[in-house]
Amino acid sequence: LDNNDMLGLAGYGQVGYGPAEHPNELSWLTENLDTIRDKVSGLQAGQWTIYTNIAQGIDKGVDVLFNSPNGRTAASRVMILLTDGNANQTRPNPTEYNLSQARLDALAAAQDARDLGIRIYTISVGAESDTDLMEQIAEIGAGEWYHAEGSIAAVSAQLNEIFQNVGGRRSVVLIR
Repeated sequence: LDNNDMLGLAGYGQVGYGPAEHPNELSWLTENLDTIRDKVSGLQAGQWTIYTNIAQGIDKGVDVLFNSPNGRTAASRVMILLTDGNANQTRPNPTEYNLSQARLDALAAAQDARDLGIRIYTISVGAESDTDLMEQIAEIGAGEWYHAEGSIAAVSAQLNEIFQNVGGRRSVVLIR
């Protein structure tokens, strides 16, 4: 949508990744949507590892939202958490494969982000997604949870609709 919003991109696998770790694939906040589109089109599931550290992904997203060189201090902050997997790596020790602790860590990271004023929307993709966890994270983050599954064409259409919906819900803050 036509606006002055800025977008950034963080990722996660066994650990969280930000633009400091992967500048060619990830991004600090920018107004250039084409840059983000190009970077997203180059990403794929399992790109760095087959693991899913949602907690550290949220943490890296917080880093992008608060520490981007051209970020705006008075801006509303929104995170869209997209996953095709299940949390399976713990926050403090990403080499530990522990499903129950990884879920708790993801919820704690969501609460930490919300405590900083970040609204979190979640999107789960695929029949094997942990939809309960994604719904809980969205609830903690005062956002909404969405789900897409089916063929590649169906998922693509669903994601386009989801992003249009989320884009229309961004926060409006009146300043006097």
